[in-house]
Amino acid sequence: MAVLAIGSHLDDIELGCFGTMLKYQSMGHDIDMLVCSDCQDLPRNHGQRMIDECNAIALKYIGQCPVRLSLPNTRLHEYGAEIRHALEEARDNTEYHLVICPWQSDINQDHKAVSDECIRVFREHNLIQYEVPRSTVGFAPNVYVSLTDEQVTNKLDAVGMYETQAHTPYFDRAHVLGQLQFRGLEIGTQYAESFWTRRLIL
Repeated sequence: MAVLAIGSHLDDIELGCFGTMLKYQSMGHDIDMLVCSDCQDLPRNHGQRMIDECNAIALKYIGQCPVRLSLPNTRLHEYGAEIRHALEEARDNTEYHLVICPWQSDINQDHKAVSDECIRVFREHNLIQYEVPRSTVGFAPNVYVSLTDEQVTNKLDAVGMYETQAHTPYFDRAHVLGQLQFRGLEIGTQYAESFWTRRLIL
């Protein structure tokens, strides 16, 4: 079985669904990642620092770098055709059992733009959508993935490898861990990631 995780920006997947990816990988499933913006316009990414961090995380834990588009940060809504083409290429080249993308009601314009294209392209796939701190206001999950201590430790390590993002509150280790604990509390486990289901095919 293959799973595709899609991010608008270099760090979205690690925040939103990295623990779930690690869990599927531990079960023997293939994991692919596609990132739409390399965030080269961000001053803190000078010298491709965020790209290097993203690749290092992916190589360490997934074993391959993500497919990466070089679309401009904050303007992904202007590049629907390019995003759609990349998603269609991924869809047509691999038989994915599960696709994970940003939430369709995310208030971040880039997250929403990517989610809209995912809904269009993956009409015949299981499609769930992840939450990202600060921009998923009103998120009401209906799917939870319980995580082991090791998966949580590895997710926290992956998030910590983004040194360019260390100053942002939503990358604070305590905040990330607290979110995992809160979602775990909702289902009676120690840790969990949560999602909203766009489509479930039984």
